[in-house]
Amino acid sequence: MNAIAKYMMTLVCGGIFVSIILSIGGNSGAGEKIRKMLCGMFMALIAISPLRWVDFTDLEYPLKDYTAMAQSASDAGFTQAKDTMIGIISERSAAYILDKAEAMGVTVDVDVRVDPETFQPVFATVTGSVSPYEKELLSGFLRDDLLIERIAQQWKN
Repeated sequence: MNAIAKYMMTLVCGGIFVSIILSIGGNSGAGEKIRKMLCGMFMALIAISPLRWVDFTDLEYPLKDYTAMAQSASDAGFTQAKDTMIGIISERSAAYILDKAEAMGVTVDVDVRVDPETFQPVFATVTGSVSPYEKELLSGFLRDDLLIERIAQQWKN
């Protein structure tokens, strides 16, 4: 007989035994409560009895592998999310600068670098023909609105 059939037979026999024990005696008082408690504990022991044959040391090695795989997947997801966030901030910062330039009637290309730790724009490269006055205005926007200091601004014609 296979292990599952033996287990089921043990549960059935235990259930019959418990029903006989519970049918003996009165149905009131402390004796009845004690019998029910003992029968419940007996059935619980029968239900978990197959665990005594499980060798839990064999489960340790696969769990270590799964833990390492889960950590690797988590790290990859974190890196991807961080890269995506940096890309979004860079694109939105560049779009903001382009909107300011367009409002001034200036056509430029903008590239913004973002600090991967703070997610703040830290460097901007502005390419295009701008007058000194327009450069001063745009540079002020970069400094005041995006907190990109003048030393971290590169201007190309």
